[in-house]
Amino acid sequence: MTRYHPLTVRAQALTLACFTHLSYEEIGRITGISKSNVYNIVKSAKARGFDPVTNPRIIDEYVVDRPRSGRPRKHAPPPPQHQQHQQQQQQQQQQNANKQATSDVVVEPIIEENNNAEHENSSEQPVEEHPVEQHPDGQPVEAATPAS
Repeated sequence: MTRYHPLTVRAQALTLACFTHLSYEEIGRITGISKSNVYNIVKSAKARGFDPVTNPRIIDEYVVDRPRSGRPRKHAPPPPQHQQHQQQQQQQQQQNANKQATSDVVVEPIIEENNNAEHENSSEQPVEEHPVEQHPDGQPVEAATPAS
């Protein structure tokens, strides 16, 4: 099998085999390819149309690996639909994070039980409830009352 040798080394072996009087064993010593692989390189190049007598030019298709059938590699990138779905999920997560960041301040009204109880018995109007901002750390801070 020739698939473990670079194209340049295969082309060199093919050139030496067809244009010199070296044996496959000697070519193997020069290129680092076994004798049987040199034979297979020459045989497959001739089967793919290489003829050193009529056209001595060597092109890539004479020495490339033949296509193999079988299961595709696991390293293939995910299909484009999957990438779009992932991008939509990331955008949605960012929007949710932005919403949570703006809703950290909670406004709660102050209930003044004593004042309300006194005002129910009297004819005076009750005191307005003032909203209180509550920070994420849990400590209430009174909101500024509007000027009357």
